[in-house]
Amino acid sequence: PAKLWLLRSLERVGRFEAVGIEQKLLADPDEHVRDADMRALAHNSSQESAVLLSHLILTSKEPKTRAALIDALGFKKNPDAQKLFAEESQNADEAVRHAARAALGKLGHRADSGAMQDAAALIDMGRAGNAADIPKLFAALDAPNIKERLAAVQALNLCKAPEMTPALIQKLSLATAELKPVLLAVLAQRGDKSALLPIIAELKNESPAVRIAALKALGKIGDGTCVAPLMALAGSAKDDELRALRESLDLMQGHDVDQALIGFLNGGDASVKREAVQRLGARVSVAAAPMLAKLMNDPDDNTLNEALKALCAVGGKNELPNVLTILIAAREIAPRNTDQAVKAALAISRRNPDIEGRTEPLIELLKVAPESAPLLNVLAQLGGTKALEAARGALKSSAKVTQDGAVRALANWSDATPLVDLLNLAKTTENETHRVLALRGYFRLAALPSERPAQKSFEIIDAGLKAAKKSDDKKMALAALSDIDDFAAFKKCEELLNEPEIAEEACAALAKNAKFFTQSHGPEVASAMQTVLTKSKNDATKKLATEIKNKASK
Repeated sequence: PAKLWLLRSLERVGRFEAVGIEQKLLADPDEHVRDADMRALAHNSSQESAVLLSHLILTSKEPKTRAALIDALGFKKNPDAQKLFAEESQNADEAVRHAARAALGKLGHRADSGAMQDAAALIDMGRAGNAADIPKLFAALDAPNIKERLAAVQALNLCKAPEMTPALIQKLSLATAELKPVLLAVLAQRGDKSALLPIIAELKNESPAVRIAALKALGKIGDGTCVAPLMALAGSAKDDELRALRESLDLMQGHDVDQALIGFLNGGDASVKREAVQRLGARVSVAAAPMLAKLMNDPDDNTLNEALKALCAVGGKNELPNVLTILIAAREIAPRNTDQAVKAALAISRRNPDIEGRTEPLIELLKVAPESAPLLNVLAQLGGTKALEAARGALKSSAKVTQDGAVRALANWSDATPLVDLLNLAKTTENETHRVLALRGYFRLAALPSERPAQKSFEIIDAGLKAAKKSDDKKMALAALSDIDDFAAFKKCEELLNEPEIAEEACAALAKNAKFFTQSHGPEVASAMQTVLTKSKNDATKKLATEIKNKASK
């Protein structure tokens, strides 16, 4: 204890006169004394202590002691020791080597410069492609420095020796679970298909990390022969493993992969069939389209839905009739399948650039099944002159279900061409539901972006307002008026402030519309905003009205 206390004191104040006793204490039988003495030497600021440490490093035979001495000398940051550290950074002993590199770092040199040199040597070794170096590259996979490990992986990829892939396969069979993912990644990167069977074998490994690495490897180099073992896992894989499996099937190249997946569309487990359908859709496999179309008769609701999703990506004109049968049978199948069938029909039809020609198959089918609202829905979204004529014809039908489908189609049309039809319907129909649908569709279409003058847009909405009977209809009109850059729209919003049932919506529309006129009609806008502040109870509306009023008052 007395020696330890004295050495701690020398650690703070020791100079050249203490070097002699500190040298002797390095051989003290007590380990704690030796450690304290090494710290005292490290903190000793004299040149004599540095010389002593350098001498001891060169003469020390025991690696642990040599490393400790290097640490002590490195602490001094003595530039005269740079050469010594550089030499020791190539020492065969790992502890000595790392201590020397750390000491170089303290002198301003990269602490990992030695590791970088080792990494560079590994890369050169890989490029040389000598089979004799393969064991060295494998050994470097366990190097303590990450740069060396990464370099070893790169070197294994670079090595063109014909013995490399067999060596990797052999190493894989004996490797630990921690190393196998690295070897699998290297095999995948090399792209040698002779490794497929060993990689597939790892799909049964107990380690999830190994299984996932095997799945990813197959995604890079797999072919049609890998589909069956992957699909065998589709029913049991979960979370990260399932995501890796799907990614692998989506990435694998080759027509044979598509054909192998198509084979799973015939019978079998419904969940496996759905997985095959999803993968074919993700792969945009046009070759699968005919078989996917046949699944429109599949008894499983979920499989049918997935097939419709896939046809959105790969379906063509030959598959359209099968999809349209779902629209006709809308009442017999799940609503979500009807919705998905609409999406599929739209996707397939829109691949035809001929706007009028792409609606012809649907119009012909509408003649056979005029009550099909989903068919009319598709026509509404496709648009075109012929489609509009078909919808107008359906509107004249005596069948209520056909009329209802036509009204909804016109209200949801893709452009503003049916505006007159909807306004006339709102004015003349005795069916209250149809009147509401027509008027709301009218205001929606009127608000669509267009190149017509703002005054014309106001006149269109004002005509709808005159046909509006309910406050909800007028609220839709106000929403459309708020975006029209015509002062007549501003005045109409102001006028509607006097109707209590829609006063709050009128305040919001007036405040929003006022932004167009703060300079051209400042006094009127400021006065109107004061009215909004008086009538509105909505904080957001009042905040906007205050901002507009301040601008208009300047």
